[in-house]
Amino acid sequence: MKSKKGTIILIIGVGAVVLVTFGIIIAFFSNTPEYKEIETITPEAVVVSEPYVEHIVNPDRELFDSETLVIAVLFENLISDNVSAYKRANPGVEIELISFSQHYERDGHLGGAQQEIAAAIMAGAGPVLIEGTLLDYRDPRVARQLADWFPVMWADPNFNEDDWFMNVFYAAAQKGRLYAFPTAFLYNIAVGNSNVPGVIEAVAEYDGVTMQELFDIYEKFKTDKPYYFESNFSLSTMNNYFIADYFDIETGRVDFNDEFVKLITYARGIMDPEFFEGMVYGPAIPSEVEQRWGENYLFHFANPAVSYLKFFDYETPPPFSAIPDADLTPIVSEHGELLMASWQSYILSAQANPTQQALAWDFLRFMMEPENAGDWVWMQPTNRHLMRHGVEKELPELIRNERLMISGTPGDVVEEVIAKMTAFGEMPMRNVEDLPSTLSGRPDGIFPTAFQLFEDGLVSAEDTAANLQNQVELVMMEMWI
Repeated sequence: MKSKKGTIILIIGVGAVVLVTFGIIIAFFSNTPEYKEIETITPEAVVVSEPYVEHIVNPDRELFDSETLVIAVLFENLISDNVSAYKRANPGVEIELISFSQHYERDGHLGGAQQEIAAAIMAGAGPVLIEGTLLDYRDPRVARQLADWFPVMWADPNFNEDDWFMNVFYAAAQKGRLYAFPTAFLYNIAVGNSNVPGVIEAVAEYDGVTMQELFDIYEKFKTDKPYYFESNFSLSTMNNYFIADYFDIETGRVDFNDEFVKLITYARGIMDPEFFEGMVYGPAIPSEVEQRWGENYLFHFANPAVSYLKFFDYETPPPFSAIPDADLTPIVSEHGELLMASWQSYILSAQANPTQQALAWDFLRFMMEPENAGDWVWMQPTNRHLMRHGVEKELPELIRNERLMISGTPGDVVEEVIAKMTAFGEMPMRNVEDLPSTLSGRPDGIFPTAFQLFEDGLVSAEDTAANLQNQVELVMMEMWI
């Protein structure tokens, strides 16, 4: 993915989104809908292939009076303000929030919550809207009970693709169906350590850099003081970038071969063993590790929507802030696809009746309107207007409060940031978090468990590959793939 760059700068440093979902039309389909693979994702292909039997297009709002919308969330406080605002605007509607935060506090993961909600939906009950983390929608057995958002989007006469980063939806889809609607998305740029001469420029030569190309750069910059690869690099994060070479959930291909053995052996050798010992699956980087970044790591992977890197001038720049005379370099697949992950997705139960589904969309559409977004917009939104709203609101405050040095006016900086975020959002994309929770979505998942044993030296690389081959094949059989 190499290509010389000439442009200078910038960096994105703003949060970006709240919630989303699509469609105003609403559909209802049977408990066991026919499941057909869609080879090409287009409005026509999706709509004609779905077994929808009823739609509500532009519903009469009187239908919502005396209705109750049940929403399952992880943390209630994240949308409570939106709920209050919607109820003020729609006094005839009741919204019930069911929080599953106690499951996470008790178990340290959401496996129990996912099982509880899935059982309720399969029994024809359960919430109408479900936050994406609370349901293992990548499991085909669960997905068969969920509504596809694509027909909802395309049947809505007010839906305009130009308002959205459509590539995010295509990347997040499974066999052409969008079960979890991403309200926002995140991705990483690669930043070199300014303490090592030449490494920043080496990364900046790429329009988009693959993980293998970063490995190659790493090998070229051997120094007297050995640096580890990246400040948050583990076998689990490595797996996100390379899993497509060895496993495909849509076809059922499983092939943890000799190349996989070489890969995990190499990856373990360039990790920081002190930081990742006992933490293949960790929620945060300890503060003491952050302080050691500049001294210990050659690269840092930064989310442009929440990082401030060399977008500004610093009296004492952080080690990974300086990107002189260079554009930002996103991490991409070997095909040039931006490697992205969804943020705060929402799922629509197919068991809900058409009025409930219409109400669910109306609520989410209300939340996605910039004037209803609240004080903060997180990550990069899938809605372009909401992205602009977040940047215009938050970035000037950041510049003023932090007394940051910029070139030009705050308005100029806002437009530069929006242009860069838009360019990233329009890239072709691949979803790096496309595995069922059974495999990798929680600490006791098959991949984290296998990698932990390998990192601890309890299992060889060859046995790790063999164990994964057997366990993943078994999961695929259980999921009817």
